[in-house]
Amino acid sequence: MSFTVMHLSDTHRAKADPISNKELISALLSDRGRQAALSPPIPPPDIIVVSGDLVQGLQLGSGLHPTELEKQYAEAEELLSLLAKHFLDGDRSRLIVVPGNHDVDWAVARMGMTPATANEQEEVKLPSALQDADSPYRWSWQERKLFRIEDNAAYENKMQPYRAMHARFYDKLTAAIPIESSRDWNLFSVHGGRIVVAAFESTHRNDCYRFAGSIRKEAIAEAHLAIRQLPTAPDLLIATWHHGLQGDPDHNDYLDTGAIHRMVDCGFRVGLHGHHHRSMVAPFAMFGSEESMVLIGAGSLCAGNRELPTGSFRHYNMIVVDDSMASARLHVRHMASEGGFSAATVA
Repeated sequence: MSFTVMHLSDTHRAKADPISNKELISALLSDRGRQAALSPPIPPPDIIVVSGDLVQGLQLGSGLHPTELEKQYAEAEELLSLLAKHFLDGDRSRLIVVPGNHDVDWAVARMGMTPATANEQEEVKLPSALQDADSPYRWSWQERKLFRIEDNAAYENKMQPYRAMHARFYDKLTAAIPIESSRDWNLFSVHGGRIVVAAFESTHRNDCYRFAGSIRKEAIAEAHLAIRQLPTAPDLLIATWHHGLQGDPDHNDYLDTGAIHRMVDCGFRVGLHGHHHRSMVAPFAMFGSEESMVLIGAGSLCAGNRELPTGSFRHYNMIVVDDSMASARLHVRHMASEGGFSAATVA
């Protein structure tokens, strides 16, 4: 019996080109009818994965913090609830969500920083001090100033708006594996325990000055150890996070491939992410090993025209995993016309 994943990402809304939750659900339901009529049909989703960037977020100094951010998260939470209602019979344990870089509260992250002293700025070895994933230093090009994360507890509150929404969404949920909203990873046991999906936050040390994606090394290890404690070993491990691995050479907002190496070594064979605003699929093989992982990126479901790459439309993926857990079909659905999704490609 096959297993189907609806993979959505980047649901942030642009003020210049908005789309409402009602419009989205209507378009997705219409497309569900088209998918069922295909030969062979695309089965209805068993789970939904939302791989980050739920909200647009706020620029520093916008003057709208935190009221506007609260409105954005309310809209995002409503979308998640509607997706569960219309596609999963209301079962929220089958909807898996992770945060993206837009979901980081920049204003709160900045409150945990302080300008470096003149002596400190002279002594810090740049740029190496900025390249270290766990470095407390940040450089602001706009201010031409070095900052230091002074209050780490205050800095880590940058994820509080997302985690508060996460806690509300999964409140009082009875799941096979307990969900902890305060943790940067969670596990979802689905398909009768045959599949486990690990949801990782790739926003570790990501903030208003550091755009690179990062998954805390211990998070992958902790999730792996928890999987090994399950009473029955799953047939397939899927991981999801937000940041992609590659892009324009002058950008610096990608995930370190070391995280993927660690996932492959732990037995993960499928990785679902967003961030690029375009759909993509690529194999990731470990050098000197037969172990590999298929990386699947979902295009943006809600980005405006100015945020989409040239030639791209609003996208989402349907992934049909064969009962053998050894192969899958990827169906990319795009909004090439106003308001409606249709087939883009199949792989």
